[in-house]
Amino acid sequence: MKESVSPRKITFILDSSGSMLGKEKSVVNAINGMFSEWKKRDTLVQFNIYTFSEQVRLFIKNSNLDITTEISEQDYRVAGMTSLYDAIVQVLKDNKDQERTFVIITDGEDTSSSHFTRQDAKNAIFLAKLEQNASFVFIGEGEKAFSESQNLGLDEVSSIHVTNLSQELESNHVLDVVNQSLFPESAIF
Repeated sequence: MKESVSPRKITFILDSSGSMLGKEKSVVNAINGMFSEWKKRDTLVQFNIYTFSEQVRLFIKNSNLDITTEISEQDYRVAGMTSLYDAIVQVLKDNKDQERTFVIITDGEDTSSSHFTRQDAKNAIFLAKLEQNASFVFIGEGEKAFSESQNLGLDEVSSIHVTNLSQELESNHVLDVVNQSLFPESAIF
């Protein structure tokens, strides 16, 4: 009899503000590349995808690779300002169920959160790590994103700071870091 295995849970938090214009294809390709790799390895992954600009939008909820095999650039539209703190706090509140990996992709710092502060986001991250053993991967472009991840209490091990977000998303490095966070006990990745 085949043993039942629970899927690994991952939530993507994707910056869809106007400053991401021109990076849409790279973001979509990075997500689809992860899906493809996990599917090839017959890995059980359940995922959510949120986007944020001034509003936080959940556009894929509790899906798995049997249902959703890729996203398109039509799914990921960019416009508006960056409400990073609002997105982090709302997404963490929405996903308090089990151990989960959160992947945040942004090209900068918060410019427009109206509901939550940096301290609120930092506290939410701390509690998620403490109460649900959550892990975080922060992929950010430039010094502002680097500073933002430090201010949120995210360590350098789980943060990727780059000068060219599109180029980095197209590399295998992002997949490697996400896999290390999602499957820490596994040597297959």
